[in-house]
Amino acid sequence: MGKKKFHLFIVVILSLVFLNCKKDPATQNNTAPQSLIDLLTEDSLQFESYIIKWTTWKADTFYSRGAANNSWNMDTSWFKFNKDGTYRAFMSRSYLYSAQWQFLDNGSRLRLWNANFDEQYSVLKLTKDTVEWLEPDLDSLFYRFIRK
Repeated sequence: MGKKKFHLFIVVILSLVFLNCKKDPATQNNTAPQSLIDLLTEDSLQFESYIIKWTTWKADTFYSRGAANNSWNMDTSWFKFNKDGTYRAFMSRSYLYSAQWQFLDNGSRLRLWNANFDEQYSVLKLTKDTVEWLEPDLDSLFYRFIRK
């Protein structure tokens, strides 16, 4: 009978130990996944690459960050999207503009417009680190941005 009490005592003690165990808060990820709007508006975006005719064999890289032979210098170019549906873009030394934006088709397309243009892009990638879109109607212009 003494052995049974001992085993019961061990089972009770182990049960109490396991019931009182908690996950380490440092290893828990309590943050909810970011929405597409949060991902787009989180930081300013700077160009990493700009490629024309991206979907054809004639693809031509106009800009790649850090490359020596870029056709265009976009080192200081950026986009800043705001949650209110507006954005600002700086494309060169003298071309700063404001416009509006919205997601279409559950975030698979991005519309950018103002009084001078109205364009839609296919969203290829929208993550914490990288934003990519493709303008399929205008000679397949591919844009890749990184967070500034």
